[in-house]
Amino acid sequence: MKYNLYYLLFCGLIFSVNAQAAPGEYWELTSAMEGMGMSMPARTSKECIAVKDDGEPAGVDKNCNISDLKRIPNGSTWKMSCNDGTTGSGKQTRIKDTITSDILMNTSDGSMKISMKGKHLGGSCQTDEKLKAVTAEVCDLSNRKTYPTEKDAAQAAIVYETFHKKGALCAGNKDMACGLVKRELPNDLGIYYNFSNMQSVEQQNGVTKGCGLGSADSVHRTVCQVNANNRKEIHMLDTLCPAEAKVLHQKIREEECSGRQFTAASDKAKCMAGVAVKTDDSTSSSSSTTVQDTSKSGNATTDAKSGNATDAVKEGTKALKGLKDAFGF
Repeated sequence: MKYNLYYLLFCGLIFSVNAQAAPGEYWELTSAMEGMGMSMPARTSKECIAVKDDGEPAGVDKNCNISDLKRIPNGSTWKMSCNDGTTGSGKQTRIKDTITSDILMNTSDGSMKISMKGKHLGGSCQTDEKLKAVTAEVCDLSNRKTYPTEKDAAQAAIVYETFHKKGALCAGNKDMACGLVKRELPNDLGIYYNFSNMQSVEQQNGVTKGCGLGSADSVHRTVCQVNANNRKEIHMLDTLCPAEAKVLHQKIREEECSGRQFTAASDKAKCMAGVAVKTDDSTSSSSSTTVQDTSKSGNATTDAKSGNATDAVKEGTKALKGLKDAFGF
């Protein structure tokens, strides 16, 4: 996801693009990225570039600023700095039917080198056609190329900034997003985990109220009620709904502490307290300890997975936001 974000930023830095369509011509662009211990194979694409281009880079993210812009023969150089600490520098040259650009970006994760070569193909076009195509693809939650499963689509549909905010990039598809929100959010702990952790309460309310689900608090209560007996994801229940999780843990302990080896009241009391009890086959059993340890282990695993999912969605949201800021949507 970060590679895609850097690619979007790179494309925005190479050419000045107006929010309004401008006459352009087709170019074949081949770009490659390398750094942070990884490399992405060169990708080639057909792009529409303005016929009249002043060579001034245009930052995709409004939190990034271009400075030290200097004209050089047939091109320009510049520096960049962003509020998140990312810095960079770039150089671009354009001579007749060729374009060459190089950018070095320094992030908290390391440095990234991005290079591009372009070849003029000709043919008239409008510079906003690519943006329209990308936007249509991203905003269509039924597009299984972008969203392989309905769960993936639901993860995107819960993002306030993308679908629900007034003037959002995908505001035209809000009804489609709300359909997924209503169906998935109250029932799926994984989706609700990301919904509640990646957005402010104000944004959460913007989604739930806008989709007719009431307040974010009422949705939280519904999620906890629906999943009160969700043993498969009890580790998530521990985090999101501690009261319901406590009752479920107690129920599981009751079940585990029943049976012939716990016929004695004292043995059952020990089991319920998490104390090892010696059984007839000379083995020790402490169901509550086992359950609790399993819960902790699962919690660590799921927190990591959910954290990765949250980061991915955030990066995707940031990339989409960047498109909006750059192109005036």
